[in-house]
Amino acid sequence: MQSLQQHINKIAEIFFRIGGDTAVICPGSRDVPLILAFTRHKKIKCIPITDERSAGFIALGVAQQTQKPVALICTSGTAILNFYPALCEAFYQQIPLVVITADRPPEFIDQWDGQAIRQNEVFKNHILKQITIPHSLDEGSMQAIEMEVCETLILGKQQKLPVHINVPLREPFYPALNENYDYDFSPLEAEPPSLLPLHYSALDEYEMKVTLRQIHEVGAAQKSLKLLVVIGMNHFTDDILVAVKKAQQSLHFPVIADVISNYISDDLLANYDFILDTNNKLPQLIPDILITMGGPVLSKNLKKFIRSNKPIMHLHIQAFGHVGNPFHSLSSILRVAPERFFEALSNEPLEVSKYFDAWKIEAVKMNTQKEIAKLPFCELKAAHIVFNSIPSQSNLQLANSMAVRYALLFDIDATIKVNSNRGTSGIDGCSSTAVGAAITTPKLTTLITGDIAFFYDVNAYWNTLKLPNLRIVILNNGGGGIFRLIEGPSALNELEEFIENAHSRTAEFIAKDFKLSYKKVTTEEELRTALPLFFQEDQRLKVLEIFTDKYENEKGYKSFKTSMSSHV
Repeated sequence: MQSLQQHINKIAEIFFRIGGDTAVICPGSRDVPLILAFTRHKKIKCIPITDERSAGFIALGVAQQTQKPVALICTSGTAILNFYPALCEAFYQQIPLVVITADRPPEFIDQWDGQAIRQNEVFKNHILKQITIPHSLDEGSMQAIEMEVCETLILGKQQKLPVHINVPLREPFYPALNENYDYDFSPLEAEPPSLLPLHYSALDEYEMKVTLRQIHEVGAAQKSLKLLVVIGMNHFTDDILVAVKKAQQSLHFPVIADVISNYISDDLLANYDFILDTNNKLPQLIPDILITMGGPVLSKNLKKFIRSNKPIMHLHIQAFGHVGNPFHSLSSILRVAPERFFEALSNEPLEVSKYFDAWKIEAVKMNTQKEIAKLPFCELKAAHIVFNSIPSQSNLQLANSMAVRYALLFDIDATIKVNSNRGTSGIDGCSSTAVGAAITTPKLTTLITGDIAFFYDVNAYWNTLKLPNLRIVILNNGGGGIFRLIEGPSALNELEEFIENAHSRTAEFIAKDFKLSYKKVTTEEELRTALPLFFQEDQRLKVLEIFTDKYENEKGYKSFKTSMSSHV
């Protein structure tokens, strides 16, 4: 008869065999059998993190970089609820986290016993699948359980969505004194099936041909087809990027790529957000056909433009998973891999070049560099200087609120890989996600964050990890500065106390407590002097805190927007 520990070991082995090699583990008691299974597996890297909320986002950051499943392990009770924000983000970013939680036996639930809450299906609205391991197992049921674990993990990996394995555990779950468990991970009752490539049926081919015919029909009805491709947040393979570029070069259609899409092309449309900011009814720019791929887009102006000027046809290309409708114009979803569609599209005889030229004519009117140079020192100018200083071939993590919005305004070095938590757009795990990214790669990783996002997730730095390749830039404007720059909140009496959350805090003592290198700047000259040293190699994580005046920030940002509007 196999021991309970040997059964749990097989979860770790299955995780490894489907391609997982990293586990983020939170301390506890009830999860000790899970901890032992993963830490004693010689081919799984285990990262100990105390704060479960931070751990969830650290796992997310690792998975963003590797595009592999990452295990996330904790004890029973309220501990698991702290994973939920990161799971929601993973769900909407399509990232395959594998949450494995210890639980109390079913007879303890709702019986006023410590950490005995209703864990079963607690994440059901934001995961692909959950299974609960039977609290007692015999040899006859093991093969069925292993197959279900295999199926769950493979589906999560293939569809790039989080899954949850809940493991009720009875005492005793610690090894007895001098007891040696067998940690041989190789024997399984059932081998995991191979992760096969997507299979395409004759129906898929037929639907793609129908879609291409519909595109031709729209084109035939127009004097000159206006086809626009919009690429949202995602983690695209090289095959997809090559196929889109081939189609773009062949047909010469305009491509709008979100700042966190990581799509690079010489023919990308620059300054599209400014073009649409002041005039969202430019008739020459309204598309007949909109083709989208990837996830959300950051630009509110683009969403307003499409919503106000709906295309004749809006096609979204996505093989798996939930598809949103942010433009309120979606007419059909094609469930094939994007590279297959764009490969087929590149061979179609369509003429759209005049539409591309219309966008380019509007784009060349914009000169962000010139207008920003005119500004006095403010947060917008500071952000521009920082973005221009980030070393090439490095990683960039953007916190939510203004940091990611500033990125939309600037041209970022095409060799820099950009990520941001725009699945749910929360500030709660921005620092932790950057920590996860920095763990995963030796490349320099820069996080640009606001003060509120930094303080909110300060437990990201409460760990034993060595992160000499991580750089944190804090844009400290003394509160939620974004609320002075968007319509509505700035006119309310409650702005400073209840909306902006005005404060006079600094990260200096936090950095000292966590033994981080720290530098503060308050002027443009200080910033330009500090940045070269900030990005040099070091043995410690570095923090650069940029202090700006919120009133000057508001004035500078609005002046910049007005100046840019004059070019339209």
